[in-house]
Amino acid sequence: RISRRLRNRSFSNDPLYARRPIMLVATRTLRLAGRVRPRGALSAWPVPGSPSPSGSPSGSPPGGARGLLSPAAHLRDSLVESVIRSDSAWVDAPTAVVEDPLHPNGFDFSVDLEAKPACSPLGVAGFADGVKRNGAAPDPFDLVAGEIDSLSDGIRKLLGSDHPVLELCARYFFDEGRDGGKKVRPTMVLLVSVAANQHAAAAASAEANEGKAGVPTAAAAAAGPGDTFALGPAHPAASALSAASASGASSAAGSVGAASVKDAALEGLSRAGTLAAQRRLAEITEMIHTASLFHDDVIDKADARRGSPSANRAHGDKLAILAGDFLLARASVALARLRNVEVVELLSTVIEHLVKGEVMQMRGGHLKDCSALEYYFHKNYYKTGSLMSNSCRAAAALGAHPAQVQDACFAYGKHIGLAFQLVDDVLDFEGSLQSLGKPALADLKAGLATAPVLLAAEEFPRLQTLIDRKFATPGDVDEALQLVKMSRGLQRTKDLAVAQADLAIEAVSQLAPSRARDALQHLAYKIVTRKN
Repeated sequence: RISRRLRNRSFSNDPLYARRPIMLVATRTLRLAGRVRPRGALSAWPVPGSPSPSGSPSGSPPGGARGLLSPAAHLRDSLVESVIRSDSAWVDAPTAVVEDPLHPNGFDFSVDLEAKPACSPLGVAGFADGVKRNGAAPDPFDLVAGEIDSLSDGIRKLLGSDHPVLELCARYFFDEGRDGGKKVRPTMVLLVSVAANQHAAAAASAEANEGKAGVPTAAAAAAGPGDTFALGPAHPAASALSAASASGASSAAGSVGAASVKDAALEGLSRAGTLAAQRRLAEITEMIHTASLFHDDVIDKADARRGSPSANRAHGDKLAILAGDFLLARASVALARLRNVEVVELLSTVIEHLVKGEVMQMRGGHLKDCSALEYYFHKNYYKTGSLMSNSCRAAAALGAHPAQVQDACFAYGKHIGLAFQLVDDVLDFEGSLQSLGKPALADLKAGLATAPVLLAAEEFPRLQTLIDRKFATPGDVDEALQLVKMSRGLQRTKDLAVAQADLAIEAVSQLAPSRARDALQHLAYKIVTRKN
């Protein structure tokens, strides 16, 4: 009856848009029926009433470990198995609320284009002033350089194949000499992981210092005494927290002893920096990004990437497409092995968004109720912002951090992604093959109108004619270039990028002060001031 009531609350109307609080209530209630079973054990243990391959009584844990499951836990098992096997609403229900600007209650990109971005103490200008007063901030790339250096080696191991041609193509951008990308995405994932983990440690330390020993810490807020389910089986603090609860139960101090050991375990976790799962997530993020480059270069008929011949130029279109597919397949396997269904859904939706963004760029015009600039922002979020934002949220989810921390990490990644693409579009006009690693004016030559062109068209309506015919007539590209340079389009695009970076810095400032958090602010500054 409890399960039926919760399902009716969780999945009424449209199951695709179930709200996170109700999902958490349902999950927590089912968990309260029996805390002992670890995550992932459901499929490994027999269903009550079914034959047992190990010879243990039906419904018992493997190895005949009797007594671990209470009657309530047996009832819970039967209930959950019944729901999973027979209830289509449960099967269709999302495990994560994935942000999407086009979904109900999605976000928008409204910006006052006539107003200069506010130079708040939390923005880019405030960060630059702070550097002048206090000295250089931690460099984001230096702070995680050791892990980034080993990133390509880890990816090459994940891409091992018994087919040498396929392996050669898939590893094309990860081999020595071509592994020269900026690595912004994995750097951001690693820094967000460290900053969020240190935020949890700071919260735990503050609670201990204030004498609030009985209050759950940030990372353990979802877990009750003796319950390591919320941390997941791979969480390095899980065994320590279990030991903490056991020692607390047997000590005279009781809950005080348990809380102090819990805090110590979390502090040790923060000193380690990142979890193994978070490091693997950084590799997966770079694999998904590189797969999108393989496909984009085929669609755009590109000749160069990262200062080298593009994969389609080196191996042909068919192998480049298959290599991109192979990268996505191996990334999906690695993602599944993280054993976190919320993270799997987040990153799977990212792949959907990459496809939607590319189709929006190729076809355009299907959003009839928004301006060309709004359409451009939607497309940019799908192509660039979604991978960054959802990877940051996934990093926080793997650390078992609360929703507030996950939301801050998501907002940081979203605004960094939008700022990154705006600067990319400026550099397409101001850069060169040497600085960009690809030819300049590539978007204009491909018939694409980016922010500098769209904003310049407000001053020079002649540009709209060129946009409508996708700069296809001889001389259109040169004329568009001259009109953009005569307009304020480039400067207004830079202002928009700074406004997005301001929002990113404001979002990450919700985390506790740390070198990793300062490095994330520095990364936002670097992105809007970069020249390549």
